[in-house]
Amino acid sequence: MSFLVQDDLGSVVGANSYITEAYFRAYFLDRGVDVSASVTADVEAAAIRATDYIDFRWGSLIVGVKKASSQSTQVPRLSAFDKDGYDISNTIPEALKKACCEYAYRELNGISLSPDLVQSDTGQSVKSSKTKVDVIEVQTVFKDDYQEDDFKSYPKADSLMSGLVKNTGSAQVVKRA
Repeated sequence: MSFLVQDDLGSVVGANSYITEAYFRAYFLDRGVDVSASVTADVEAAAIRATDYIDFRWGSLIVGVKKASSQSTQVPRLSAFDKDGYDISNTIPEALKKACCEYAYRELNGISLSPDLVQSDTGQSVKSSKTKVDVIEVQTVFKDDYQEDDFKSYPKADSLMSGLVKNTGSAQVVKRA
């Protein structure tokens, strides 16, 4: 599969990244982080994994609706407004691109964004496990479903995404022109 960056119209068939290599490099250059030793193929692979992560973790929570069922990425969206009420329809928001850079940087440095969950011998996802050695005791608590707390926290990237996801609390939405 080739490296294909999604456009603001969502029209790139098979798109698998929200950012270009140049965007990634410029983002970190602006912040004084040297990524010059990273080869193109590695940066592109990290950007693809970061895009996959954004779509998997945040996809159903991102404001608005996908433009078309054939669209390979979750963004751009229709009827989408950020937390401040600004229209972010028909665009890949800058905050999402920046978050993609932050997530990609972690992948590029060997940090898996979404490691596999711990599973028991029966294939169930383990929420917690306790083994007591003195008087032998084993306790395992299983999970019901994939939950938000299954994701590691990446504060900078997660905060960039927070303005693009649906509010799960009660708040008034104001549409700005």
